Amino acid sequence: MCKSVVPHVKAAKSGKIINIPSVAGKLGDSFRMPYSSIKAAVIAFIWALARGLASDNINVNCICPGLIYTPLWERGAEELWRTVASFRELKEPKDVFLRYVRRLHTH
Repeated sequence: MCKSVVPHVKAAKSGKIINIPSVAGKLGDSFRMPYSSIKAAVIAFIWALARGLASDNINVNCICPGLIYTPLWERGAEELWRTVASFRELKEPKDVFLRYVRRLHTH
């Protein structure tokens, strides 16, 4: 997307580019290392692009949404609850999500 947009905002001599990675890229997650690593790379890319385009009056930024209990999270929580010993002590899969939320608020 950025590769396609940059020529247009440069030609306009101004613009804003906003990407939406994830809070996982800022926190790191030992249970979802590949996901967190990719999101961290996206954040680093955004910073680099912002620095590269600042002199062209182009603002590049990101929004890192927090945790939302979506169907994807529900499936992931069920998988973690079933397969990770430290999560099996929890009452139900949604408690895996709630543990992540608490961890988010303590960092």
